[in-house]
Amino acid sequence: EWGSLPADTPPRIRRLLERCLERDPNKRLRDIGDARIAIEEVLQAPEDEAVAESTAPRPSRLPWLVAGVAVIAALASSAGLFVSRDTDGAAAQVIRMNVQLSSENIVRRPGPQAVLSPDGTRIAYVAEPDGVLHVRMIDQLQGTALSGTSGAQQPFFSPDGRWIAFVAGRKLKKVAVVGGAPLTLCDVKSFRGGSWGPDETIVFAPDTSGGLLRVPASGGVPEELTLPGEGERSHRWPHFLPDGLALLFTVQQKGDSFDEATVEILDVASKERKVLQRGGSNPAYVPTGHLVYVHEATMFAVAFDPESRQVSGSAAPVLEGISFNAGHGGARYHFSPAGHLLFSGGGARERDVTLSWLGSDGARTPALVESRGYRQFSISPDGTKLAVDVFDESSQTDIWIYDFTRDTLTRLTFAEAASGDSRWSPDGARIYFSSDRDGVANVYSKRADGTGEIVRLNESDIPHYVHDVGADSKTLLVTRLDPDTGWDIVALDADGDHESTDFLVTPQNESFPQMSPDGRWVAYSSNESGESQVYVRPYPAGPGKWQISTDGSIGFPRWSTDGRELYYRRGDDLLVADVSGSGPSFVARKPRVVFEDLLGGNRWISTWSLHPDGQRVLVTDRGESETDDRTHGILVLNWFDELKRRAPR
Repeated sequence: EWGSLPADTPPRIRRLLERCLERDPNKRLRDIGDARIAIEEVLQAPEDEAVAESTAPRPSRLPWLVAGVAVIAALASSAGLFVSRDTDGAAAQVIRMNVQLSSENIVRRPGPQAVLSPDGTRIAYVAEPDGVLHVRMIDQLQGTALSGTSGAQQPFFSPDGRWIAFVAGRKLKKVAVVGGAPLTLCDVKSFRGGSWGPDETIVFAPDTSGGLLRVPASGGVPEELTLPGEGERSHRWPHFLPDGLALLFTVQQKGDSFDEATVEILDVASKERKVLQRGGSNPAYVPTGHLVYVHEATMFAVAFDPESRQVSGSAAPVLEGISFNAGHGGARYHFSPAGHLLFSGGGARERDVTLSWLGSDGARTPALVESRGYRQFSISPDGTKLAVDVFDESSQTDIWIYDFTRDTLTRLTFAEAASGDSRWSPDGARIYFSSDRDGVANVYSKRADGTGEIVRLNESDIPHYVHDVGADSKTLLVTRLDPDTGWDIVALDADGDHESTDFLVTPQNESFPQMSPDGRWVAYSSNESGESQVYVRPYPAGPGKWQISTDGSIGFPRWSTDGRELYYRRGDDLLVADVSGSGPSFVARKPRVVFEDLLGGNRWISTWSLHPDGQRVLVTDRGESETDDRTHGILVLNWFDELKRRAPR
């Protein structure tokens, strides 16, 4: 569509495009290098020579001209129009481009969030702020949002390229590339990779621990495909071989990071497994006859025969600086059988952060000097200590206690499992927390000084996560992930027989409950309106519901110690509303911003805690790698030729 070009497109660029698309080989542009030179000449040309005459103000030509290099190369390569100057059958020229995928950042979730279609002509990607799935042709500058895909992550194509599978709202879904209503295939929990086989089945990892499941691409009840053996924690990141009879996947051992994981192959029919490579994650088979995987943000390739299912020779590094997280093993790369590669740079994801105090005057002062993998945290009622979840090199989370007065950090939990969501009892004597040490996340407690045994407070086969401890020390507010209703809020008795009582159970998701200091109200987040908002309800029951937030909010509500203010997060901002609940009705004034753009980091982790004095807030400080530009991807055309050169068979 020539009419879609900008009005001020230089005539020489227009002619260049025409030559790229010329069907007569004798007239067609022969090499991408010629295109690059032509564009450079336009960039260096005087204004009156490079742009058609116009008296209207013009924006800078540089951004779209640079983008034009990518468009021309991608369009021509996809159509097979550029050929090598070498006429004796030498490899085609490898072209590497920094391509803007979206004007908004690509979502930061485990695994690739931008993938190529099997024929290499389309890119599917998930963009912030709402996590909507988009599709764009590789020769176009903009993508098309697919309706009904809000909250999507980890997209992957069907083998014929007509469908895109993705996860949203703890459901595995699929949507047609051309658009339409998404179809739900099955339930998932914390998705860790999927692959669509040629037999119209999808293999996927439904959670952060456990094995792989298989479900028909038309939907249905998933069946178990693998089960972790002794000492194994997780099977994830599956990848079908072209014949669909076997698949590659990653195996994590308990206590190990994914840099220490193993790459295995599974015979789908017999379910027999075999180790192919040790020390890597995210395996894939490349039609060049290679097995590729990622270790310490570097892609390695080793010769692999899909018939005998054997590797041979030594692995060679073929691509450095891939965005990779050893905590979940996800690497952001994807290639099409057509020979192109799309990946995100940035290297290993930095997990270490520092903690800082933010005063009411906006001043920032260090709280914990040592940088570590701090995640969620809560300040003790007297303000002298901090319970903090620390993510370590072995990819597990444990609870530590930091003493502000003595500047000491002491470990509280020890287990080859995840322990977190730490909350203090009102007297500061005990820590309540969630842990999957017995297979599924349940609620536990331990004395804050480290003495005594860990006490289990509930036994359930569905996950429970503690969020708050009531002022009476007897009631815990807990979220429960129900397979039928999603996230619900229950009250768990901390004493006695530890009975639980449903507080709020609906088809919508309710989360992050916080009880008011007087025990009469519960603040929480819900998506009942279609976006996350903060609400207040009476406790333990009663009529009425009051919306506190005035626009979409991530949530994490927190009460002030006197119960007169209610804080919550909205993106990277911290807001507060003056509230009153002394009578039978609840009153809330319009929220106001307390701090702007000071709470950067993972939107889904409660990365702030209010000091009991109400004058300062504890937040995480992350490095530049956590706030990088995620609008771009690196596209490598004819990548297979580069792979064969760097890892000869």
